Amino acid sequence: MALELKIPIPDQTTEEVRIVEWKINEGDMVKHGQVVLEIETDKAVMEVESPGDGTLLKALVEVDDMIPVGQVIGFIGEIGEELPVGDAPAAAVTETDKPAQTTKTPSAPVPAGVTEVKIPIADQTTEEVRIVSWSKEVGDAVKRGEVVLEIETDKAVMEVESPADGTLLGQFVAVDDMVPVGQVIAMVGPAGVVVSDAPKQTAAPSAPVQTAPSKTVKATPLARKIAAKTGINLDSVAGSGHAGKVVRNDVESYTPAGQTPGGRLLASPNAKRLASELGVDIALVTGTGPNGRILGPDVTQYAQTAPTAAVATAAAGQPQPGTETMLTKMRRAIGINLQTSFRDTPHFNVTMSIDMTRAMAFRTKLNEGKQKKDKVSVNDLVLTACARGLKQFPAMNSRFADDRIQYMSEINIGVATTVETGLIVPVVTNTDTL
Repeated sequence: MALELKIPIPDQTTEEVRIVEWKINEGDMVKHGQVVLEIETDKAVMEVESPGDGTLLKALVEVDDMIPVGQVIGFIGEIGEELPVGDAPAAAVTETDKPAQTTKTPSAPVPAGVTEVKIPIADQTTEEVRIVSWSKEVGDAVKRGEVVLEIETDKAVMEVESPADGTLLGQFVAVDDMVPVGQVIAMVGPAGVVVSDAPKQTAAPSAPVQTAPSKTVKATPLARKIAAKTGINLDSVAGSGHAGKVVRNDVESYTPAGQTPGGRLLASPNAKRLASELGVDIALVTGTGPNGRILGPDVTQYAQTAPTAAVATAAAGQPQPGTETMLTKMRRAIGINLQTSFRDTPHFNVTMSIDMTRAMAFRTKLNEGKQKKDKVSVNDLVLTACARGLKQFPAMNSRFADDRIQYMSEINIGVATTVETGLIVPVVTNTDTL
Protein backbone atom coordinates (compact mmCIF):
# COMPACT_ATOMS: atom_id res chain seq x y z
CA MET A 1 0.00 0.00 0.00
CA ALA A 2 1.32 3.42 -0.95
CA LEU A 3 2.63 5.62 1.86
CA GLU A 4 0.95 8.97 2.42
CA LEU A 5 3.14 12.07 2.29
CA LYS A 6 1.66 14.63 4.67
CA ILE A 7 2.31 18.21 5.70
CA PRO A 8 3.98 17.95 9.15
CA ILE A 9 2.54 19.75 12.17
CA PRO A 10 5.47 22.01 13.14
CA ASP A 11 3.97 23.67 16.21
CA GLN A 12 0.80 24.32 18.18
CA THR A 13 -0.31 27.42 16.28
CA THR A 14 0.54 26.88 12.60
CA GLU A 15 -2.62 26.00 10.66
CA GLU A 16 -1.39 26.11 7.08
CA VAL A 17 1.85 26.32 5.10
CA ARG A 18 2.95 27.42 1.63
CA ILE A 19 4.51 24.97 -0.80
CA VAL A 20 7.89 26.49 -1.65
CA GLU A 21 9.46 23.90 -3.96
CA TRP A 22 9.27 20.24 -4.92
CA LYS A 23 12.73 18.64 -4.83
CA ILE A 24 11.65 15.67 -6.95
CA ASN A 25 9.16 15.00 -9.74
CA GLU A 26 6.48 12.36 -10.15
CA GLY A 27 8.17 9.10 -11.10
CA ASP A 28 11.42 9.89 -9.29
CA MET A 29 12.87 7.34 -6.85
CA VAL A 30 13.25 8.44 -3.22
CA LYS A 31 14.87 7.03 -0.09
CA HIS A 32 13.52 7.07 3.46
CA GLY A 33 14.41 10.42 5.00
CA GLN A 34 15.23 12.08 1.66
CA VAL A 35 13.97 15.66 1.30
CA VAL A 36 11.12 15.74 -1.21
CA LEU A 37 9.85 19.31 -0.86
CA GLU A 38 10.18 22.55 1.06
CA ILE A 39 7.33 24.30 2.86
CA GLU A 40 7.09 27.70 4.48
CA THR A 41 5.37 28.42 7.79
CA ASP A 42 4.95 31.87 9.27
CA LYS A 43 8.28 31.33 11.05
CA ALA A 44 10.64 29.43 8.77
CA VAL A 45 11.21 27.36 5.65
CA MET A 46 11.13 23.62 6.48
CA GLU A 47 12.07 20.48 4.64
CA VAL A 48 9.61 17.58 4.30
CA GLU A 49 11.17 14.12 4.12
CA SER A 50 10.00 10.89 2.54
CA PRO A 51 8.40 8.48 5.04
CA GLY A 52 9.83 5.48 3.18
CA ASP A 53 11.66 4.11 0.12
CA GLY A 54 9.86 4.05 -3.23
CA THR A 55 8.72 6.26 -6.08
CA LEU A 56 6.78 9.52 -5.94
CA LEU A 57 3.61 8.18 -7.53
CA LYS A 58 1.55 11.35 -7.28
CA ALA A 59 2.02 14.96 -6.17
CA LEU A 60 -1.30 16.51 -5.16
CA VAL A 61 -0.21 20.11 -4.59
CA GLU A 62 1.74 22.73 -6.50
CA VAL A 63 4.23 25.46 -5.66
CA ASP A 64 2.65 28.43 -3.83
CA ASP A 65 -0.42 26.42 -2.78
CA MET A 66 -1.53 27.11 0.81
CA ILE A 67 -2.08 23.74 2.49
CA PRO A 68 -3.47 22.91 5.97
CA VAL A 69 -1.11 21.03 8.29
CA GLY A 70 -1.68 17.29 8.38
CA GLN A 71 -3.03 17.16 4.81
CA VAL A 72 -1.96 14.42 2.40
CA ILE A 73 0.05 16.00 -0.43
CA GLY A 74 1.37 12.96 -2.25
CA PHE A 75 1.90 9.20 -2.34
CA ILE A 76 5.09 7.14 -2.31
CA GLY A 77 5.16 3.47 -3.25
CA GLU A 78 5.93 0.97 -5.98
CA ILE A 79 5.40 1.87 -9.64
CA GLY A 80 1.99 0.65 -10.78
CA GLU A 81 0.63 0.53 -7.26
CA GLU A 82 -3.00 1.55 -6.97
CA LEU A 83 -3.65 4.85 -5.22
CA PRO A 84 -6.53 5.60 -2.85
CA VAL A 85 -9.79 6.49 -4.59
CA GLY A 86 -10.20 10.18 -5.27
CA ASP A 87 -6.62 11.01 -6.16
CA ALA A 88 -7.02 14.47 -4.66
CA PRO A 89 -5.77 16.35 -1.61
CA ALA A 90 -7.27 15.11 1.61
CA ALA A 91 -9.41 17.45 3.65
CA ALA A 92 -7.78 19.59 6.27
CA VAL A 93 -6.74 17.68 9.36
CA THR A 94 -9.57 16.92 11.75
CA GLU A 95 -9.62 15.64 15.28
CA THR A 96 -9.94 12.06 14.01
CA ASP A 97 -7.10 12.57 11.52
CA LYS A 98 -4.64 13.73 14.13
CA PRO A 99 -1.90 11.24 15.05
CA ALA A 100 -2.80 8.97 17.92
CA GLN A 101 -1.01 9.60 21.17
CA THR A 102 1.76 7.07 21.54
CA THR A 103 2.02 6.92 25.31
CA LYS A 104 -0.20 7.26 28.32
CA THR A 105 -1.80 10.64 28.90
CA PRO A 106 -4.20 11.87 31.57
CA SER A 107 -7.02 9.33 31.76
CA ALA A 108 -9.64 11.77 33.03
CA PRO A 109 -11.64 13.81 30.48
CA VAL A 110 -10.17 17.20 29.65
CA PRO A 111 -12.07 19.85 31.66
CA ALA A 112 -14.07 22.47 29.76
CA GLY A 113 -11.94 25.39 28.63
CA VAL A 114 -8.69 23.43 28.99
CA THR A 115 -6.41 22.89 25.96
CA GLU A 116 -3.81 20.15 25.64
CA VAL A 117 -0.20 20.98 24.75
CA LYS A 118 1.26 18.22 22.56
CA ILE A 119 4.65 17.41 21.12
CA PRO A 120 4.43 18.70 17.52
CA ILE A 121 5.06 16.39 14.57
CA ALA A 122 8.11 18.09 13.09
CA ASP A 123 8.57 15.84 10.05
CA GLN A 124 7.77 12.45 8.53
CA THR A 125 10.56 10.51 10.27
CA THR A 126 10.90 11.91 13.81
CA GLU A 127 9.28 9.54 16.32
CA GLU A 128 10.46 11.03 19.61
CA VAL A 129 12.09 14.16 20.98
CA ARG A 130 14.05 15.15 24.08
CA ILE A 131 12.70 17.77 26.49
CA VAL A 132 15.37 20.49 26.64
CA SER A 133 13.87 23.06 28.99
CA TRP A 134 10.58 24.50 30.26
CA SER A 135 10.13 28.24 29.69
CA LYS A 136 7.03 28.35 31.90
CA GLU A 137 6.18 26.75 35.23
CA VAL A 138 2.86 25.45 36.51
CA GLY A 139 0.74 28.43 37.53
CA ASP A 140 2.34 30.86 35.07
CA ALA A 141 0.09 32.84 32.75
CA VAL A 142 0.66 32.18 29.03
CA LYS A 143 -0.55 33.70 25.79
CA ARG A 144 -1.43 31.84 22.62
CA GLY A 145 1.77 31.47 20.59
CA GLU A 146 4.02 32.09 23.60
CA VAL A 147 6.89 29.62 23.99
CA VAL A 148 6.34 27.22 26.90
CA LEU A 149 9.21 24.76 26.36
CA GLU A 150 12.00 23.69 24.03
CA ILE A 151 12.43 20.22 22.53
CA GLU A 152 15.24 18.58 20.58
CA THR A 153 14.71 16.47 17.47
CA ASP A 154 17.49 14.74 15.56
CA LYS A 155 17.88 17.91 13.50
CA ALA A 156 17.39 20.95 15.72
CA VAL A 157 16.12 22.44 18.94
CA MET A 158 12.52 23.60 18.48
CA GLU A 159 10.20 25.80 20.48
CA VAL A 160 6.75 24.53 21.49
CA GLU A 161 4.15 27.25 21.81
CA SER A 162 0.98 27.52 23.84
CA PRO A 163 -2.10 26.72 21.74
CA ALA A 164 -4.30 29.07 23.82
CA ASP A 165 -4.41 31.88 26.36
CA GLY A 166 -4.62 30.88 30.01
CA THR A 167 -2.56 29.40 32.82
CA LEU A 168 -0.15 26.48 32.61
CA LEU A 169 -2.10 23.95 34.70
CA GLY A 170 0.20 20.94 34.56
CA GLN A 171 3.51 19.60 33.26
CA PHE A 172 3.57 15.87 32.51
CA VAL A 173 7.20 15.47 31.40
CA ALA A 174 10.56 16.57 32.80
CA VAL A 175 13.79 17.90 31.28
CA ASP A 176 15.76 15.17 29.44
CA ASP A 177 12.71 12.90 29.10
CA MET A 178 12.43 11.24 25.68
CA VAL A 179 8.84 11.79 24.54
CA PRO A 180 7.01 10.43 21.46
CA VAL A 181 5.59 12.98 19.01
CA GLY A 182 1.91 13.70 19.51
CA GLN A 183 1.99 13.04 23.26
CA VAL A 184 0.19 15.40 25.63
CA ILE A 185 2.84 17.05 27.80
CA ALA A 186 0.93 19.89 29.48
CA MET A 187 -2.42 21.64 29.75
CA VAL A 188 -3.42 25.27 29.50
CA GLY A 189 -6.69 26.68 30.83
CA PRO A 190 -8.37 28.95 33.38
CA ALA A 191 -6.47 29.48 36.62
CA GLY A 192 -7.58 27.21 39.43
CA VAL A 193 -8.77 24.32 37.25
CA VAL A 194 -7.44 20.99 38.52
CA VAL A 195 -6.14 18.57 35.89
CA SER A 196 -5.21 14.92 36.31
CA ASP A 197 -1.52 14.27 36.72
CA ALA A 198 -0.04 12.13 33.95
CA PRO A 199 2.95 9.90 34.68
CA LYS A 200 6.28 11.06 33.29
CA GLN A 201 6.42 7.92 31.22
CA THR A 202 9.02 7.91 28.47
CA ALA A 203 10.64 4.52 28.95
CA ALA A 204 8.96 1.27 28.06
CA PRO A 205 7.37 -0.72 30.89
CA SER A 206 9.75 -3.17 32.55
CA ALA A 207 7.65 -6.20 31.63
CA PRO A 208 7.57 -7.17 27.95
CA VAL A 209 4.35 -6.39 26.14
CA GLN A 210 2.69 -9.44 24.61
CA THR A 211 2.52 -8.94 20.87
CA ALA A 212 0.98 -10.87 18.01
CA PRO A 213 3.09 -12.91 15.57
CA SER A 214 5.51 -10.79 13.51
CA LYS A 215 3.23 -10.70 10.46
CA THR A 216 0.58 -8.89 12.45
CA VAL A 217 2.64 -7.31 15.22
CA LYS A 218 1.99 -3.60 15.65
CA ALA A 219 5.14 -1.77 14.55
CA THR A 220 6.11 1.39 12.71
CA PRO A 221 7.48 1.00 9.16
CA LEU A 222 10.89 2.22 10.35
CA ALA A 223 10.93 -0.33 13.21
CA ARG A 224 10.13 -3.12 10.73
CA LYS A 225 12.88 -1.97 8.40
CA ILE A 226 15.50 -1.93 11.16
CA ALA A 227 14.33 -5.31 12.47
CA ALA A 228 14.59 -6.87 9.02
CA LYS A 229 18.05 -5.39 8.49
CA THR A 230 19.37 -6.59 11.85
CA GLY A 231 17.59 -9.96 11.88
CA ILE A 232 15.52 -9.21 14.99
CA ASN A 233 12.24 -11.10 15.44
CA LEU A 234 9.58 -8.53 16.27
CA ASP A 235 7.67 -11.20 18.23
CA SER A 236 10.29 -10.85 20.98
CA VAL A 237 10.45 -7.05 21.12
CA ALA A 238 8.55 -5.15 23.81
CA GLY A 239 6.68 -2.22 22.29
CA SER A 240 6.67 1.10 24.12
CA GLY A 241 4.37 2.90 21.67
CA HIS A 242 0.61 3.31 21.79
CA ALA A 243 -1.16 0.00 22.58
CA GLY A 244 2.18 -1.82 22.65
CA LYS A 245 3.26 -0.65 19.19
CA VAL A 246 6.94 -1.32 18.45
CA VAL A 247 8.84 1.85 17.53
CA ARG A 248 12.40 2.43 16.33
CA ASN A 249 13.88 2.84 19.80
CA ASP A 250 12.43 -0.53 20.91
CA VAL A 251 14.21 -2.35 18.07
CA GLU A 252 17.48 -0.45 18.45
CA SER A 253 17.60 -1.11 22.20
CA TYR A 254 16.45 -4.75 22.01
CA THR A 255 18.73 -7.61 22.96
CA PRO A 256 17.96 -11.21 23.92
CA ALA A 257 17.93 -11.71 27.68
CA GLY A 258 21.45 -11.88 29.09
CA GLN A 259 23.14 -10.82 25.86
CA THR A 260 24.58 -7.59 24.48
CA PRO A 261 25.02 -7.86 20.68
CA GLY A 262 28.50 -6.88 19.59
CA GLY A 263 29.35 -5.89 23.15
CA ARG A 264 27.03 -2.87 22.89
CA LEU A 265 25.91 -1.53 26.24
CA LEU A 266 22.15 -1.23 26.62
CA ALA A 267 21.69 2.26 27.98
CA SER A 268 19.52 5.23 27.10
CA PRO A 269 21.20 8.38 25.73
CA ASN A 270 20.19 10.18 28.92
CA ALA A 271 21.83 7.48 31.06
CA LYS A 272 25.08 7.69 29.12
CA ARG A 273 25.08 11.47 29.37
CA LEU A 274 24.52 11.34 33.13
CA ALA A 275 27.24 8.70 33.53
CA SER A 276 29.69 10.95 31.72
CA GLU A 277 28.74 13.99 33.79
CA LEU A 278 28.83 12.11 37.12
CA GLY A 279 32.00 10.17 36.35
CA VAL A 280 30.27 6.80 36.67
CA ASP A 281 31.50 3.64 34.95
CA ILE A 282 28.17 2.80 33.33
CA ALA A 283 29.18 -0.84 32.85
CA LEU A 284 28.86 -1.28 36.62
CA VAL A 285 25.28 0.03 36.73
CA THR A 286 22.34 -2.40 36.89
CA GLY A 287 19.56 -1.40 34.50
CA THR A 288 15.88 -1.49 35.40
CA GLY A 289 14.51 -0.83 31.91
CA PRO A 290 13.29 -3.33 29.29
CA ASN A 291 15.77 -6.18 28.77
CA GLY A 292 17.98 -4.72 31.50
CA ARG A 293 18.43 -1.38 29.73
CA ILE A 294 20.14 1.25 31.89
CA LEU A 295 18.03 4.37 32.41
CA GLY A 296 18.91 7.81 33.78
CA PRO A 297 17.57 7.14 37.31
CA ASP A 298 19.70 3.97 37.48
CA VAL A 299 22.85 6.03 36.93
CA THR A 300 21.81 8.69 39.44
CA GLN A 301 21.00 6.07 42.06
CA TYR A 302 24.32 4.30 41.48
CA ALA A 303 26.30 7.55 41.74
CA GLN A 304 24.71 8.24 45.13
CA THR A 305 25.46 4.80 46.59
CA ALA A 306 28.54 3.51 44.74
CA PRO A 307 31.86 3.04 46.57
CA THR A 308 34.37 5.81 45.97
CA ALA A 309 36.69 3.43 44.11
CA ALA A 310 33.98 2.67 41.55
CA VAL A 311 33.61 6.32 40.53
CA ALA A 312 35.98 7.70 37.93
CA THR A 313 38.29 10.56 38.89
CA ALA A 314 38.59 12.44 35.62
CA ALA A 315 38.71 16.23 35.88
CA ALA A 316 35.39 18.02 35.92
CA GLY A 317 33.85 18.22 32.47
CA GLN A 318 36.29 15.72 30.95
CA PRO A 319 35.34 12.30 29.51
CA GLN A 320 36.63 9.13 31.13
CA PRO A 321 39.19 7.38 28.87
CA GLY A 322 37.87 4.19 27.34
CA THR A 323 34.22 5.21 27.54
CA GLU A 324 31.72 6.39 24.95
CA THR A 325 29.17 9.17 25.15
CA MET A 326 26.00 9.16 23.07
CA LEU A 327 25.61 12.18 20.85
CA THR A 328 22.59 14.37 21.28
CA LYS A 329 20.18 14.16 18.36
CA MET A 330 21.34 17.60 17.21
CA ARG A 331 25.07 16.81 17.33
CA ARG A 332 24.50 13.50 15.54
CA ALA A 333 22.60 15.28 12.75
CA ILE A 334 25.38 17.90 12.51
CA GLY A 335 28.04 15.22 12.11
CA ILE A 336 26.08 13.29 9.51
CA ASN A 337 25.18 16.42 7.53
CA LEU A 338 28.75 17.71 7.52
CA GLN A 339 30.09 14.33 6.38
CA THR A 340 27.43 14.11 3.66
CA SER A 341 28.11 17.67 2.52
CA PHE A 342 31.85 17.09 2.30
CA ARG A 343 31.36 13.79 0.47
CA ASP A 344 28.69 14.87 -2.04
CA THR A 345 29.48 18.54 -2.67
CA PRO A 346 32.59 19.59 -4.65
CA HIS A 347 34.71 21.82 -2.40
CA PHE A 348 37.29 24.44 -3.25
CA ASN A 349 38.77 27.14 -1.05
CA VAL A 350 39.17 30.79 -1.95
CA THR A 351 41.05 33.17 0.33
CA MET A 352 41.16 36.91 -0.24
CA SER A 353 41.67 40.09 1.75
CA ILE A 354 39.05 42.81 1.82
CA ASP A 355 39.66 46.36 3.04
CA MET A 356 36.71 47.03 5.38
CA THR A 357 37.68 50.62 6.26
CA ARG A 358 34.80 52.22 4.38
CA ALA A 359 32.38 49.53 5.51
CA MET A 360 33.26 50.08 9.16
CA ALA A 361 32.91 53.86 8.75
CA PHE A 362 29.51 53.30 7.11
CA ARG A 363 28.49 51.03 10.02
CA THR A 364 29.52 53.66 12.55
CA LYS A 365 27.39 56.26 10.76
CA LEU A 366 24.38 53.89 10.57
CA ASN A 367 24.57 53.14 14.29
CA GLU A 368 24.69 56.74 15.50
CA GLY A 369 21.96 57.28 18.11
CA LYS A 370 20.65 53.70 17.92
CA GLN A 371 20.05 51.42 20.87
CA LYS A 372 22.19 48.30 21.11
CA LYS A 373 19.41 45.97 19.90
CA ASP A 374 18.92 48.05 16.75
CA LYS A 375 22.58 48.47 15.79
CA VAL A 376 23.97 47.00 12.58
CA SER A 377 26.63 44.33 13.06
CA VAL A 378 29.55 43.43 10.81
CA ASN A 379 27.70 40.17 10.14
CA ASP A 380 24.74 42.21 8.84
CA LEU A 381 27.04 43.95 6.36
CA VAL A 382 28.54 40.66 5.16
CA LEU A 383 25.08 39.11 4.76
CA THR A 384 23.84 42.12 2.77
CA ALA A 385 26.92 42.03 0.55
CA CYS A 386 26.43 38.31 -0.12
CA ALA A 387 22.79 38.90 -1.07
CA ARG A 388 23.73 41.68 -3.49
CA GLY A 389 26.48 39.52 -4.96
CA LEU A 390 24.06 36.64 -5.57
CA LYS A 391 21.57 39.03 -7.18
CA GLN A 392 24.28 40.36 -9.51
CA PHE A 393 25.62 36.87 -10.33
CA PRO A 394 22.64 34.44 -10.42
CA ALA A 395 24.93 31.61 -11.58
CA MET A 396 26.24 31.45 -8.02
CA ASN A 397 22.73 31.07 -6.59
CA SER A 398 22.31 27.55 -7.93
CA ARG A 399 22.58 23.93 -6.99
CA PHE A 400 23.39 20.60 -8.57
CA ALA A 401 20.38 18.28 -9.09
CA ASP A 402 21.28 14.97 -10.76
CA ASP A 403 21.36 15.84 -14.48
CA ARG A 404 20.69 19.56 -14.27
CA ILE A 405 21.57 22.81 -12.50
CA GLN A 406 18.79 24.68 -10.72
CA TYR A 407 19.00 28.47 -10.63
CA MET A 408 17.08 29.59 -7.58
CA SER A 409 14.39 32.25 -7.90
CA GLU A 410 14.87 33.49 -4.32
CA ILE A 411 17.98 34.52 -2.44
CA ASN A 412 17.93 32.64 0.86
CA ILE A 413 21.13 32.58 2.92
CA GLY A 414 21.89 30.13 5.73
CA VAL A 415 23.90 31.49 8.65
CA ALA A 416 25.83 28.89 10.64
CA THR A 417 25.15 29.73 14.29
CA THR A 418 26.56 28.10 17.42
CA VAL A 419 24.25 27.41 20.32
CA GLU A 420 24.98 25.75 23.64
CA THR A 421 23.83 22.35 22.40
CA GLY A 422 25.50 22.42 18.97
CA LEU A 423 25.21 24.11 15.60
CA ILE A 424 22.12 25.31 13.75
CA VAL A 425 21.73 27.06 10.41
CA PRO A 426 18.84 29.53 10.41
CA VAL A 427 17.85 30.45 6.85
CA VAL A 428 17.29 34.16 6.18
CA THR A 429 14.71 34.12 3.38
CA ASN A 430 14.61 36.77 0.63
CA THR A 431 17.77 38.29 2.06
CA ASP A 432 18.14 40.71 -0.86
CA THR A 433 14.87 42.47 0.09
CA LEU A 434 15.79 43.12 3.73
